[in-house]
Amino acid sequence: MELGEGFLSQRRLEVLLKTRGYSLSHGLISPMGYAVDTLLPAMPQALHAGLGRPQVERLRALDKAAGALWRHYGLGDETAFREIFAQLCRRYDGPDWDIAPLRAALETELAEHADTSIHTVRAQLAERLVGRAIETSPTKDIPEAVTEVDAAMDRTKPASSPDDSAHQAKDERALIPPQAHGEDDEVADHLQDWEKAGTKW
Repeated sequence: MELGEGFLSQRRLEVLLKTRGYSLSHGLISPMGYAVDTLLPAMPQALHAGLGRPQVERLRALDKAAGALWRHYGLGDETAFREIFAQLCRRYDGPDWDIAPLRAALETELAEHADTSIHTVRAQLAERLVGRAIETSPTKDIPEAVTEVDAAMDRTKPASSPDDSAHQAKDERALIPPQAHGEDDEVADHLQDWEKAGTKW
């Protein structure tokens, strides 16, 4: 956030907001910053209709997971993905917003750009959303039935199984750092608007 004296960090913004009567923690400012920087330009109707923190955090997680897959398949620079994500957010914006159509559209876009099956992308995105990453060749499809069987086997393996360390090593090699987003700009300017709209944080 810029206030004539330079850009504020989240910590400084937290202190500034407290002086203005807003008791907001660093952990709360972060998703609000994402909502202002990324979501407000693309889906204002949903936000002003009362889109709350749980939905924003789900959107942020979907954004990061889909962006990680975009980089995994080498589909282009970050700007290209950000444009696609914003375009899809605008397409599905509305007062009765639901994340399911947006997620389905993202899966379709990723599958088409990567020239792979929708089942592969759906499985990989689901894994990343729960904190795991499937290590596969970008050109190799994963049949949906196979991924479901593998997931079931993972859940039933004993804690001392020698396969655990191998799976863990694969997960660690395949992890991709989450993308960065601006998180401070204009947060204070939109707090009163969201309160009037009935948004709960």
